[in-house]
Amino acid sequence: MTQEKELIKVTENNGRQAISGRELHDFLEIETQYTKWFSRMCEYGFVENKDYTAISQKRLTAQGNKTTYIDHAIDIDMAKEISMLQRNKKGKQARQYFISIEKEYKLQSAPDSYMIENPVERAEKWIAEQKAAQDKVIKLETTIKKQAPKVEYHDHILKADGTTYTATQIAKEYGTSASKLNNLLNELKFIYKSNGQWVLYSKFQNFNLIETETKENVKGYVYVSTRWTERGREAIHLLLSKKDLLGENHQIDWGKVEGMRNKKFEKFERDLVEA
Repeated sequence: MTQEKELIKVTENNGRQAISGRELHDFLEIETQYTKWFSRMCEYGFVENKDYTAISQKRLTAQGNKTTYIDHAIDIDMAKEISMLQRNKKGKQARQYFISIEKEYKLQSAPDSYMIENPVERAEKWIAEQKAAQDKVIKLETTIKKQAPKVEYHDHILKADGTTYTATQIAKEYGTSASKLNNLLNELKFIYKSNGQWVLYSKFQNFNLIETETKENVKGYVYVSTRWTERGREAIHLLLSKKDLLGENHQIDWGKVEGMRNKKFEKFERDLVEA
């Protein structure tokens, strides 16, 4: 099935498409008990073993005992009518879903165009086949186009093993300065300033994200040099992506940042652990 979302599971019953009556009952959010509701629906002229089939099911009670209950395999046509009878948004949504299921089923079950003798029907089937093929190509091309920037960025930027980076180098990749990037990472509770130096929050310190080295300049001043590892660089990218702060060109979208500042920040450590 090519539906974007399967609202209600569709199966086959005696060679016909069918759904569970209880699943439909749940989807339509009917407050009336199922057996009473289904009996009332059957008053609209539906016939057992034609429009629906009673099915005996077993389940365990909360006490661990086995109990039997009745469900029904409902034909799609009956399901459409029942959905329409509800006269609400859920009923309309279910009916439209069943209509789309029927159309797809007919298209898939019909013989290929070259097997149809009637020229008009053959032409109609061939047009439907071409449209279906074209839709698949368009969908695939759209997916590739959307994923291309991410794939390219990952392949060409996040795959330089063994290299470390300054905050300035990483900031340039996002079209900003080191100070602005550091302040943003601070807002995201990723780094904070200690004795004039940006350091990781303790919960991120065991992930090999940075390397530090004590150095001495020409004037004899001793300082600590901090550089981001490849994993640290990727963690920054993951954090900014998870927070949806990047535009299509992977530059920081400061409009999104301003919007984010008005919200409560979510924890990021789970994203980092799962990365």
